[in-house]
Amino acid sequence: MKDLYAILELSPAAPQTRIREQYRLLIQAWHPDKFSNPAQKAQAEERMKQINQAYETLGDPFRRSIYDRQHSDEWKKQAEAERRQREAGERRAREQAEAERRRQEQIELARQRAEFESQQRARAARKPTTAELERAEEKRRRRVEFEQQQQRLIEEDRRVAWAYAEMRQAMRDFSHEQNQMLTRQEVSFQRVARGYMFWFVIMWTTLLYYQLSNVVSVVDLLILFLVASILALPPMMFMAAVGIFKG
Repeated sequence: MKDLYAILELSPAAPQTRIREQYRLLIQAWHPDKFSNPAQKAQAEERMKQINQAYETLGDPFRRSIYDRQHSDEWKKQAEAERRQREAGERRAREQAEAERRRQEQIELARQRAEFESQQRARAARKPTTAELERAEEKRRRRVEFEQQQQRLIEEDRRVAWAYAEMRQAMRDFSHEQNQMLTRQEVSFQRVARGYMFWFVIMWTTLLYYQLSNVVSVVDLLILFLVASILALPPMMFMAAVGIFKG
């Protein structure tokens, strides 16, 4: 038996009002009086009979519910079959599209390979012109000059680094010579100078103490200062002049 929903050209989920509207449209479209040809009129009558039978069942909600329960499994199977058929069609379409894409890629690769081989053959067959040879020679000359200039710069950097290292070594040697140990004569001169300085400090401390204790007068203090200066300063100046304070 043909599906009643298919006769009314509806889906099983159509509402009741949609079934009524579709029935009226089909009745008007397939009315036998609209056809003059006997064969078409007989086909329209058969079609009208099927539409009426389908509406008698689907137009009544109670009969429709019974019909839906009876054919629910068939609809599920039909829907599953349609889904599988649709997925198979989509899969075939994707496979065909992928095959076409690969074919186009192979055609493009073959075209590029043929074009490259053609260019290679053309380059091998064509002799270089004088201008091209001159340009190649100019490039080679510039490359050689650039490499020579780079080598000169490297050598110059090496010479500068070597001179800087020698200068640092000379400065270290000079510092070492300046900081080396004093000779025995210089050490003895230093001891004498330090003795003079120590005696000078002791003398002035004593004079200040006597002045503060009112033992000597200011005049005596000035006389002693002149005597001490005459006795102590010339030797200290002489020894400082000859460099006995070095180190």
